[in-house]
Amino acid sequence: MYKEILRYYHPLNPPQKGGQLSKIIDLRITIYQVVYAEYKCDLRGMGEMTRQEYVDFELKRIGKKLQYIRIQAGYPTATAFARAHQIPASSYNRYEKGANLTMLQLMRILDKYEMDIKEFMLMKIE
Repeated sequence: MYKEILRYYHPLNPPQKGGQLSKIIDLRITIYQVVYAEYKCDLRGMGEMTRQEYVDFELKRIGKKLQYIRIQAGYPTATAFARAHQIPASSYNRYEKGANLTMLQLMRILDKYEMDIKEFMLMKIE
């Protein structure tokens, strides 16, 4: 899926009007709406947060979701998952702990779990 998206943003292959590009834009808008809605719900009663505190909060939540789906997939440790999928273990361990990762890195990881980014963002964990 991430390869499809990147193809439309390559400088030698400018996006065409309509078609797949509009689907990508719709997906980005949907992800933004989901994250913003979750942000508003989660922050009720938490008071004001700075932008950096919010970013850290979201990264930790993404890390918890990655840890949850890894365990559900049957990998006991982050290192075991990383080795099985040729991902640097130190990087994947950091992602699960809430380190910053790019959208491309997240999409590549989710591709290993055969999970869509929208499904991941909508996923609730206890």
